[in-house]
Amino acid sequence: MTQIEPQLTPDQIRQKERQRQLNRFNRLTIYLPLALMAIIIFTLVGLMLWRTLDSGQDNMADWRLFSSASADLIIILTILPLILLSAIFPALAVGWIWYTWGNRYPVEKWLQGYMRKADSLIVNSSGKIDGVAKKAADASITYRASTTKIGRIVEKSFGWLFTSQKNSQNKV
Repeated sequence: MTQIEPQLTPDQIRQKERQRQLNRFNRLTIYLPLALMAIIIFTLVGLMLWRTLDSGQDNMADWRLFSSASADLIIILTILPLILLSAIFPALAVGWIWYTWGNRYPVEKWLQGYMRKADSLIVNSSGKIDGVAKKAADASITYRASTTKIGRIVEKSFGWLFTSQKNSQNKV
């Protein structure tokens, strides 16, 4: 028995073409870089293990350096995609918040409201700071004046106790 091939509609043809383009895109942008990265990492690991375990080398210091550099490169190549993956969720959260707030509240009004609050906070706090600074300065000046006054009274009353022989001879 022969099979009859079903006739495809133009929509099905377009859908198959889009699927073919998507598969090609995935092969070139996802699978190929992943495969190349895996080949590079496995080659470095294999070469590193082979050269590290092979004890018949003449220049062992160079191979230890190569092994260390290979291990560092493997760690970097392994961690870099993980870092990028860990940044996806915070970026999505910020984008989602920005999108939802941007639709409900225009950014200019939202930012303007916060700027007004910050301005009023600065104006109110600067007035309070001026008042507190004046009180602190007055208290400091009053304290300094009173200690100076007390010091002069003590000096006039009991100054003869604090003067040395040289000072009393010079005054006469």
